[in-house]
Amino acid sequence: MKHKGQPLYKLARAGVSVERRSRPVTVHRLDLVDWQTPLATLEIECSKGTYIRSLAHDLGQALGCGAHLRSLVRTRCGIFDIKDAVSMPRLEEAFSCGYGENYLHPVDIVLHDYNAAVIDDADEAAMRNGTLVNISGNRNAGDKYCRAYSQDGRFLGMLLYVPEKEAWQPKKVLV
Repeated sequence: MKHKGQPLYKLARAGVSVERRSRPVTVHRLDLVDWQTPLATLEIECSKGTYIRSLAHDLGQALGCGAHLRSLVRTRCGIFDIKDAVSMPRLEEAFSCGYGENYLHPVDIVLHDYNAAVIDDADEAAMRNGTLVNISGNRNAGDKYCRAYSQDGRFLGMLLYVPEKEAWQPKKVLV
């Protein structure tokens, strides 16, 4: 979250208090991992957009004792897990020895929740030029974005559906 372009965590570290708007978030799991008075170590699984500093503050208020973060470690984000992390020296060594690609994910792996479409050469050229693309086939009513691939399987980028034109506008092009 930001306030006037500044990340709230930076403002908090500087001792600047900012009124934050509340918004709905989901806490799927909250476990007390360790308790060494007065320090509690929590493990939290939550929806995106959850501001953990606010959650700590709210927990302290609910308990009547106050609370703040001493440290924060993100252990997972989407499909990425800290258990799979590789140190920079190990990654540098892997690349210098010729097997660094083993540690890289395809660029489109984080977009797997979006539907995909294979487009022909003419639509690929249109996409590169930023012009509308017509994808034949059924479109799910809720689809706002779509992954686009060439006929040989290359990831080309993301398309945004434009309902009034019944076509797809290139949003992010990687070709």
